[in-house]
Amino acid sequence: MSLQPRLPEAERIRIPLAQGVAALALLAALLLAAPAGAADAEFGQLLVAKEHMSDPRFRETVILVTRHAGQGTVGVVLNRPSGIVLSDIFPKVDSLSERSDVVYFGGPMSRDFMVLLFRSPEVPEHSLKVGDELYLSTDAALLEKRLRKSESDKDTRVFLGYAGWAPGQLEAEITRGDWYTTEADVKTIFEKDPKRIWRDLSFGLGGQAI
Repeated sequence: MSLQPRLPEAERIRIPLAQGVAALALLAALLLAAPAGAADAEFGQLLVAKEHMSDPRFRETVILVTRHAGQGTVGVVLNRPSGIVLSDIFPKVDSLSERSDVVYFGGPMSRDFMVLLFRSPEVPEHSLKVGDELYLSTDAALLEKRLRKSESDKDTRVFLGYAGWAPGQLEAEITRGDWYTTEADVKTIFEKDPKRIWRDLSFGLGGQAI
């Protein structure tokens, strides 16, 4: 797989695919920490923006958050498809030339950073566990292996960028009432329609029917 994917010029986003141990170590430094307290947004939880969310970057979003790290909290937005497909990013990779899998915007931070989220009954190498049978990785070889193996986005998704909060910032937002929180599960993440996941979860957690 080419390690220098590109997007159409209109997008103006440079994407050097993060590779190997160095990139994984960077992600691990952000993701790995002791479990959060009961009042915190924990490892393997979903954040669901409340109807009055004022930040346009997170309005009507559902975010998979990992456990807290010393630097803060990170996660990926699950319901912001970019309109870009894998074949746009990897135009010279034969195995992806006809793939119409949509790439998602994982968040406003580091849009040149590619993140792979996938489910697997087995523990894969070069990946971080973020839930039951749910893993995160930035490894180029694993990305290619997963995309060759998977025929759809039902068990594998690619994100550009991620969402992040400084220490204490997310706790303050939850206390202020900006977010619902709920347990994450792979069926919700991969099988719910991204166009409806926010509406369905919001209503189920006490929001108004939309």
